[in-house]
Amino acid sequence: MNPIDFADFHQAALESDAVRHNLPLSIIERLRTQGEAGGIKYWTLGHPGACALQTPGFPLLLCNLSRDECRRFADLAVGLDFADVVGTGDTALQFAERAREHGIVFDEKIPQAILSLDQEPAAPSVEGFSRLLATPDLPLFRDWIAGFIREAVPRDDCPSDERLLAALGEHRHWVWIAGGVPVSMAAIGRRNRTAGAINSVYTLPGFRGRGYAGAITAVVAQQLFSEGRAFACLYVHKSNPASNRCYAKLGFKPVCDAWHIVRSKLGLHK
Repeated sequence: MNPIDFADFHQAALESDAVRHNLPLSIIERLRTQGEAGGIKYWTLGHPGACALQTPGFPLLLCNLSRDECRRFADLAVGLDFADVVGTGDTALQFAERAREHGIVFDEKIPQAILSLDQEPAAPSVEGFSRLLATPDLPLFRDWIAGFIREAVPRDDCPSDERLLAALGEHRHWVWIAGGVPVSMAAIGRRNRTAGAINSVYTLPGFRGRGYAGAITAVVAQQLFSEGRAFACLYVHKSNPASNRCYAKLGFKPVCDAWHIVRSKLGLHK
């Protein structure tokens, strides 16, 4: 199955729940435009929507799989080069259960949830204003992305300046300014035809608990709605109650659970 055939086979089924499947839909749209040249790996594992994807350097992504399909894909994945595995519901857990039987070692299970907003956010009334980050903001952007990675995904490497500049050139990162000082950031992580995902929400430690994260997240959600998208969504760590309360106040509602299973870097097999 070539990239276009794969996209045609799965996209409509995944779009029936565009928030739950916001990540695979964005990858499938890239697969349509980049084809094999983008290095995206893809597997059809059953009916339309039952598939798996992997962007170079990122985890295996499981989409709408049954338990049997998860276990069967784990059998196929024994020889694959992958770091982690992610999926909604229990798919990643079911994959990891079977993969362990093949000797693959995992270090951590990270419980997540996908939240969705389909109406004007209830933005907090706080001092300040928002603006887009731009190329001259590279020093600030570099520091803040490093801070975000340390706190949210400490196993990840910090991106190069080249990648950071490319991200700034995409005009998808906003910053909240209060008292003339940048205090909080949020970004559009990806878009599909009906939904957009918000990520990289980061507030400087000295300015937390003042509503700035809610304010800048609301700005990004409003941007997605202004583009004609019906939903703004985001992933949260279920173990971070402060951020979850922030998003609930804005009007975000839970859609589904998800798991990120972290593979051991010390060795692939026991």
